[in-house]
Amino acid sequence: MPDREVYRQDGDFVIGALLALRGFHEETRICGKIPDYGAVRRAEAVAYAVDRINQNPAILPNTTIGYEIYDTCYDRSLALENSLRFTRNFRDIDNVIGVVGTSLSSTSELTTTFLSIFEITMVSHFATSDELSDTLRYPYFMRTIPPDSYQIMAIIDILNHFGWEYVAFIYSESLYGRRAYDIFTAEITTTGICVSYSRSLGLAAKEVTYRETIDDLLKIHRDSLFSAVVLFAELENIHGLMRMASQRNVTGQFIWIGSDSFGIPCLHSVLGTEEAALGAFTIIPKAGTSDLFDDHFRREVDNNLSENPWIAEYREEESNRVSDCPAFESLVADAVEVIARGLDRLCVSSL
Repeated sequence: MPDREVYRQDGDFVIGALLALRGFHEETRICGKIPDYGAVRRAEAVAYAVDRINQNPAILPNTTIGYEIYDTCYDRSLALENSLRFTRNFRDIDNVIGVVGTSLSSTSELTTTFLSIFEITMVSHFATSDELSDTLRYPYFMRTIPPDSYQIMAIIDILNHFGWEYVAFIYSESLYGRRAYDIFTAEITTTGICVSYSRSLGLAAKEVTYRETIDDLLKIHRDSLFSAVVLFAELENIHGLMRMASQRNVTGQFIWIGSDSFGIPCLHSVLGTEEAALGAFTIIPKAGTSDLFDDHFRREVDNNLSENPWIAEYREEESNRVSDCPAFESLVADAVEVIARGLDRLCVSSL
């Protein structure tokens, strides 16, 4: 990835950020277009939060914070590569006070393990897998978003509310999906809810796998063995499953209950297959908004001199964006503030 794809500002101390912006093409192994333009807002939120901290005399007085923002392109190997690039940039690694990111549980697992070698704390805004809550395995990992167990309890509440005792559970064969399925099956033991069908989907699943899954669901549904389908899957699996559901014309036959990857509109998880997902229940995290940040971002978009390397594409595609997409930039800003206040407390306690 060329240096123009790094958004940086110097400072006495530096906060890194590993954010997923561009999509990744497995065949060519290169980063492409930005699928979720909320990611550009999240990148700018890092810069905005750092500038606000530098202007606040109550936090780290007489000290400036800088930042370096890298794009992981939703790819594990690239996330690790950019973690390595980031740490190599510093003669004194002690100048690095933390890293914001990453955007996925799978990439966060890999990068926090690497960064822990240098005792660098990672604060994720989007990684939700409960496995990352294991402080023995991931002692330098924190987050500003609730873990998946909260989503699962919300899903169980929905099932109980409607009296849906028999469910199917489809999940990705990944850190995100496997752990969610384990928690779900453990939590329902005292609820009267039963999993009558479950299936894991590999991230590289073929069309035949999605066809078999939909066929299984149709057969079991005809036998009245489930009322709803819980879907806890990565984007590629949601796309494949919804595409097959649309081809098989199963609209209205299943009640889908999806996790955040299914529910966040900016991720376009059902783009082109919306009819197959009609009536679905979805869970998304709650995040605040800021009029001050909105004004700042608008100025950056209108300013052709912006140093944010992803702003130009955002500007070009502005008319094609979904207007009501939540960007969850407050979760990113909170992560920056957690890191900065941590250093501030350390400085105060050492006086």
